[in-house]
Amino acid sequence: LPGIAFLVMMAGPGTGLDQLMLSQRRLIGSQIGQSELQLDRAEPIMKAVFEAVKNAATPEAGREAARAVLTPAAMTMLGAGGANPDTVLDQFAGPWFSYFLKYDPVPNLERIKVPVLALDGSLDRQVPPEANLAAIKAALADNPDATTWELPGLNHLFQTAKTGAVGEYADIPETVAPIALQTMGDWLVQRFVRK
Repeated sequence: LPGIAFLVMMAGPGTGLDQLMLSQRRLIGSQIGQSELQLDRAEPIMKAVFEAVKNAATPEAGREAARAVLTPAAMTMLGAGGANPDTVLDQFAGPWFSYFLKYDPVPNLERIKVPVLALDGSLDRQVPPEANLAAIKAALADNPDATTWELPGLNHLFQTAKTGAVGEYADIPETVAPIALQTMGDWLVQRFVRK
């Protein structure tokens, strides 16, 4: 877009959003005490739900395709035995989530030609840094001024954290860690402040 001089991405996705959601569910599930066995059982079910929603022509068709995945046995594997599948469908099969799962950040990233700084915290459990920063870096390979940076000890909100757990966010008095602000400031000064 004309007039845009640079882009700073804070915890932005680089992978497909369906993959991001599977990674996020595993990391957060592990932190709240789910066993590897529980996570392993739930993952193919959620993957099938996400694929059903993502591949459907309309949100309504996606909801129905996802409903077919959520059999009583599947609901039990998710740890929701006896629950109504609509509880899962309401969360993952609406119009917004349908758009979300279909969104692929790579084509848009590949078109960016202005300087880019992509940051993520090492304790981010919502946008796991390793996979997402690698995907961003690959998508920006033709951009001569693209920087990816993983900031140690920071969570998804760029707060200094102990675990990165979502439940920890509200307990941290810090809004944004000084190192995140300093990193952005230094990057901007190097590019845009005349000496």
